[in-house]
Amino acid sequence: MRLEQPITLKDVFFCFLEKIKSSTKMNLIVELESICVYAESETCFKGECSLSDVCWISKKVVVDDSGKEIFPEFVVRKGLLLYCSGLDLYDIIYNMLIQKSDVTYEDLLCGLNYFLYNDGYISINNNNKDSKKLLKLDIGVFPTMSLETMMNELERRKSNFKQKNLILSYPNGVVLVGITENNDCVTLCDLISYKSMWSLYIAVNSNGWMHRLHKNGVSVSPSKNKDDRSLKKNFRLEAQIQFFVECFPYTEPNILKNYLESDYHIASFFKQWKKQQKKKGLPELEDKIPHYVLRDDQYMSNNPRQVFDFLRYLSFPIEDELPV
Repeated sequence: MRLEQPITLKDVFFCFLEKIKSSTKMNLIVELESICVYAESETCFKGECSLSDVCWISKKVVVDDSGKEIFPEFVVRKGLLLYCSGLDLYDIIYNMLIQKSDVTYEDLLCGLNYFLYNDGYISINNNNKDSKKLLKLDIGVFPTMSLETMMNELERRKSNFKQKNLILSYPNGVVLVGITENNDCVTLCDLISYKSMWSLYIAVNSNGWMHRLHKNGVSVSPSKNKDDRSLKKNFRLEAQIQFFVECFPYTEPNILKNYLESDYHIASFFKQWKKQQKKKGLPELEDKIPHYVLRDDQYMSNNPRQVFDFLRYLSFPIEDELPV
């Protein structure tokens, strides 16, 4: 988090969301209790906050024994005024996150403006979001494969996949998108994966999304957590990031890890493992708060449609090609 440097309100929201997803609640509260957000007087007095507002994050206002407010030296020197305290902003964002799985920056802005006018937290309706119905999808990604090679493989297998489903071509490979029942995408991914060094199968439904990465026809991700290999049940699954980096060499391990933690299969196994840890009397792990992985993502980590942000990051922006 950049201190005492100009930053837009949208970037402040992004910084706070990043902090929320990467810190424990207690540690985060201690950190945010020590800071405030400041802005110039014309920004503070204009009536409503906007995402383009220029702000500065600095140390909090201190009240001395006589009740006098003492502003940080930087704030006084710049002639800034208090815009919002760090803890208040955290509470506003957290309140939105627990109400809405795919909160947007505009939602957070509404929550902030409501708080500043009403000294309370807004209640929102999450029922009308996502006008496009989430389809049940089977997705096969074949990096480096050409469209011609894919069409030859489908023809050789006398597959009618292309009649009612989608075959999408991108600079980095080809994607099969099964949008009908019994679309054979899983079978095709297994078969054609032997003809391609890499293939990534992703299943999407209303519960979430899950992946299976193949190398030379062999499934390499997800697999058992290395510390749980001796366990027959209540073990953790984990994505094998090193294989993803090998398959998609233009990606970064930490970003891949953040996306793949949302894999429904991995998250379900972790949930069961966590319950077992609790039964053993071990310290309880905090649940992860819904978050965006990248600043320009459209969906949060607990929304099944996050898979489209993940595929965009892998350079396969298939969402715009899907039927409404």
